Amino acid sequence: MVVVDGATDNTEQIVRHLGFLVVVNKIKRGGGAALRVGYQVALSKNAEIVVTLDADGQHNPEEIERLVTPIVKRQADFVSGS
Repeated sequence: MVVVDGATDNTEQIVRHLGFLVVVNKIKRGGGAALRVGYQVALSKNAEIVVTLDADGQHNPEEIERLVTPIVKRQADFVSGS
């Protein structure tokens, strides 16, 4: 899932084309509100694992598999990366 928070570019169309579930805040509400909406949707979809990444490129999406592996293997309930 991707939460698009008031983007004025083609982000929504790009992520839809890639097959992601897209949640759109038409007005920029900020990171906290985007997280809240994302968590609400994840809960409503009975998501087993939730990973958050900011759009600023600070975190490498290629690390997601390594991040969630301890959860998938039931070695951890929560992991955090930096």
